[in-house]
Amino acid sequence: MNQYSDRTPKPRKPAPARSPPAPRVAPSSSHPSTNTTISGSDAPFNLGLIGLHQLEILSSASITLDEIAWLQLGSPARAATPDGRVVVGLAPVIYDTGLELLGLAICTGQRSLHVDCASWHAAKDVAQASIEVLESELFTSDKVLIVGFDLQMTAVGIRRDLGKDLMGVDVSSAGLSPGEETRQASTIVQSMFGNKQHQGIAALWQHNSALGHADDHGSEYSSLRAWLAFTCARHSSKWPHILVAKEVDTRRVYQEQIEFFTTAHIIQSRLEALKPRTAKGEFTKATTKPNGEIEIQNAKFSTKVRKDHGQTLRLTTADGQRIDGASVKEARGRKATIFTPGDTKVEQLAEFEIIGRASGTLADSQWQAYMRGALEGTISVYESEHNTRILWYKTRHQRARRAPVVDPAAAALLETSPAADRLNPSQRLAHDAITAPFNRRLDKGSTLLITGPPGTGKTSVISASVRTWLLRHPSPSSLCIYCVTASNVAAKNISESLAASGFNDFRLVIATLSMLSSHNLMENHFFSSLPMGALLIDEASQIRLDEYPHVFNRFKKTLERVAFFGDAQQSQVPQIQSVFQLPHLKVDAFFLDTQYCLRFIDVASGSEEYSGHSTKNVAELDVVISLVQHYYSDKNFKILTPYDAQRNCIETALKV
Repeated sequence: MNQYSDRTPKPRKPAPARSPPAPRVAPSSSHPSTNTTISGSDAPFNLGLIGLHQLEILSSASITLDEIAWLQLGSPARAATPDGRVVVGLAPVIYDTGLELLGLAICTGQRSLHVDCASWHAAKDVAQASIEVLESELFTSDKVLIVGFDLQMTAVGIRRDLGKDLMGVDVSSAGLSPGEETRQASTIVQSMFGNKQHQGIAALWQHNSALGHADDHGSEYSSLRAWLAFTCARHSSKWPHILVAKEVDTRRVYQEQIEFFTTAHIIQSRLEALKPRTAKGEFTKATTKPNGEIEIQNAKFSTKVRKDHGQTLRLTTADGQRIDGASVKEARGRKATIFTPGDTKVEQLAEFEIIGRASGTLADSQWQAYMRGALEGTISVYESEHNTRILWYKTRHQRARRAPVVDPAAAALLETSPAADRLNPSQRLAHDAITAPFNRRLDKGSTLLITGPPGTGKTSVISASVRTWLLRHPSPSSLCIYCVTASNVAAKNISESLAASGFNDFRLVIATLSMLSSHNLMENHFFSSLPMGALLIDEASQIRLDEYPHVFNRFKKTLERVAFFGDAQQSQVPQIQSVFQLPHLKVDAFFLDTQYCLRFIDVASGSEEYSGHSTKNVAELDVVISLVQHYYSDKNFKILTPYDAQRNCIETALKV
């Protein structure tokens, strides 16, 4: 058991009654510090509209009791919990060069202390002394209540980079039901104080936020984020929930869990950094309705506009007028409805630009909820989630078994399974391992890897395994089998493969991973009506490790077997670790060793030409269509292309 395993958080003791404020204390440290004041003209939005006329900021690397005393003098007497704890807003400064924690903003209302951690690398004695003060007076003190947006990520960063624990309440999730999707911090602020400050407030998280760049605004912007956390926590709609919320506390989890949380957080942050801050919208048609709303037809799926509270639209009319602050009211399929701010009406839309980074996926949101639940003590990985332990916490379990235990009756069933008759030997081995009966006491849920290059029949193994697994569970009330993919296209391919053979059993659920992350489906009892017994994951090489835990947690009472399918050599983002890169699972992976009819044809003539943001090659298109017409018109075939424009051209030509 590691050093944190027995550090279960103890109930807080009531803090002593607050004494009258002492005279102002000026920081006396010899380490350089600076004082600045933010007023309405310095901020990216009107501070006065949300109750702040100015914010005094002290920036320092050397944190002593003097700095803490100065900070606490900025706390209004009313900003305390019923047991006398001082409410403190916390926000990190994390730059994208290495993603290390370079600063912390700590706010008590009218004052913010900006801790400059960047200089600690060259001043170890200052760093150690300052960290000890922060720990005793703030991080785990019974005298304060720390609040912050996405506090679970801040806590993990502090544990990783400073080696200290943190406890506090996450403002983003306070008041939400378990599993309910959290909103972006900027969206929470706007919902409390009105939407007029949308772009300015969002800029605090778009510019030098959880990811950003070092510049002169570092302390000001982080201090404003800490102040907004403090203010939103004290808002009448949040405060009752803050007082009863479970606290995030890194002392609740093992060190290896922290290490995984840290790795996953870094990967998510890197992906966030890759998202564009602005993007040009592409549409084929725009119609202005009588009520002033604009209905557009998106040109491509990859550039379609979505309803995203973290983004706004900048419209440009045919006569050159620019309109900021438009939003997406509704988006369905290729169509989207846009409404403009105020009474502005657009007669003819010429172009538009999407402002702000896109919000995370449902899977991203559920991963944050999972991590927060572990730190709040509502999720216990080691007690109930065998599949999660196999993937991440490998030091506390035995290696996954290659072949589950099969009793004689089950072996006879597998031998006579008609679905597996057409499989080759390597495919049959994988099929038999997936469909073998489950013994919860002996197997504890086998986790399997099936890998092979394109054309080796991974979809065939999935199709056969689905049929055999459901044959072994004949009762309508039995467990269901879920086939999950990374994309809608892959889900469509599996559906068509099964439909072509006449398969129509309702106990098979084919979906993307994001669908399994839907809180609405859970609230409407979809998952309880179709309990998951087996989970087959296609294109697993394109799925991050942190996208699985919340799924395993949701189905932990019924999930018997998990099988990952994919090509170990494929990865859309090379620096992201997939399940096929885990050494303790790779050693027992099933390899499909027979490749069928995969042809690569070199087209000497022709050249690529741009089509929107993609490219196409007409000469290659002609060759492909000719091959289909002459050799494959009566056969099943697939055409692989990495370009949207080329795919659209091929689909159009095949329909003619």
